[in-house]
Amino acid sequence: MAQDSKRTKLVVFHAGSLILPLERMKTEFQKLHPEVDVILEASGSIDAARKITDLNRTANLLMVADYKVIVNYLFPSFFSNFWLF
Repeated sequence: MAQDSKRTKLVVFHAGSLILPLERMKTEFQKLHPEVDVILEASGSIDAARKITDLNRTANLLMVADYKVIVNYLFPSFFSNFWLF
């Protein structure tokens, strides 16, 4: 997680289809951890992966709707492992 003065940022690149559950989780997480700013960046799954591969951006979490995006775009060059849920 990135530190910005006194606040910590948790950056999540994610598929747009995950916005509703992630917004709920963000609300609950920030109640428990008010010192953390959760930053959700919605896009398509491939665009989320390309933020890392093509734009060299950093996220703490990448959540995609199709695991094949990770296999085809990120593994093993950008990630050493991943989990399916």
